[in-house]
Amino acid sequence: MRSDLLKISLVLILLFLISLISFLFFKGVNIIIYSLIIFLVLVLAIYLLGYDRRKEKDSKDVILIILIVNLAYYLFTYITGYFSGFYKPIYSHTFSNILKNVIGNLVFILTIEILRKTLVKKIKYIDKNFKFFILIILILSFCEYCLNYSLSSLSDNKRILQSIFNFIPLLSENILLTYVIYRFDITCSLIYRVMMDFTKYIVPIIPNFGDYINTVIAVIYPFILLLIINSNFQSMQRKVNNYRLDVKYNKISKIGTYILFVFLFILVLLVSGVGRYFILSIGSESMTPKINMGDVVLIDKGINKNKIKVGDVIAFKYEGNIIVHRVVSLSMKNNNKIYKTKGDNNKDFDAWVITNDDLVGKAELRFRYIGWPTIVLNQWIIRK
Repeated sequence: MRSDLLKISLVLILLFLISLISFLFFKGVNIIIYSLIIFLVLVLAIYLLGYDRRKEKDSKDVILIILIVNLAYYLFTYITGYFSGFYKPIYSHTFSNILKNVIGNLVFILTIEILRKTLVKKIKYIDKNFKFFILIILILSFCEYCLNYSLSSLSDNKRILQSIFNFIPLLSENILLTYVIYRFDITCSLIYRVMMDFTKYIVPIIPNFGDYINTVIAVIYPFILLLIINSNFQSMQRKVNNYRLDVKYNKISKIGTYILFVFLFILVLLVSGVGRYFILSIGSESMTPKINMGDVVLIDKGINKNKIKVGDVIAFKYEGNIIVHRVVSLSMKNNNKIYKTKGDNNKDFDAWVITNDDLVGKAELRFRYIGWPTIVLNQWIIRK
């Protein structure tokens, strides 16, 4: 066993060095050439570790779950996309380009997943060798990350931030893929990847939820699928690779995953503003001390506009921005309600007037300090 772990370490170090060289010295990497280099690492791994040909009998059930859940995911996102809008992927959808993109990525995916199986199936005791699972997930994620990013391409803070947002979903996906290969079979991971990774090359339109929501969905979804798969098999307490699943741990993990999912789901709704309420980070000191810079305010969009009175704190649109200020006077002009506003910390009234068409909602609650990460990131990008 110790000999196998040393061989796994050797393969991972080699794979990391190849990815690091690509990241540091190559602006763009050809996916076919990159796949061939990774294939050589795969050949070495099979030579050192052998290839496990066993198939778990539960794999067919897991494949069915993956097919059904992925189809439900696409059905839900495209129905939701009807309200949020769609965008066209940057990839050309001519037959020749579809074929080129699909073949190139299919070669890479096959190589990576066979390598993942070769490494993972040699680790018999996950509780004793958990660090090796972490290393496999991190290094394979970095390997895929280097397909799209290099050091020279990270030319500004916005690009760096975007690359980080793209790396986090890779980690989430690799956790799921490593899990299903360890517990079941490579066929499960291949079907998942084909269904989820090739959409942008084949489908002409994709739901447009915005970068932030897309990232959150890409991070959450693999964990939801993992939870569904695990929930269907944990009660049977099978022995998998000589490791018996601990029921108490799985129950705690299941509860924790549900709590995390509910929290993230609510957060997505609040940030996107899909429902009645949404949250807004305050980026100025104009409302100090009532509302400070870095606070987050809960906005009620469903408030009856006729009930807004002098002294209420409202959110309104002005020149493409959403501003949170206090109402200092109300009047009527041409049957339109006119709001005069002012920041509590400002000496003068706002130079503009607000109508019902500009009104977004009423500020109901304040949460101290939790908006600072958003403020810092925005200022970092602007400074660059």
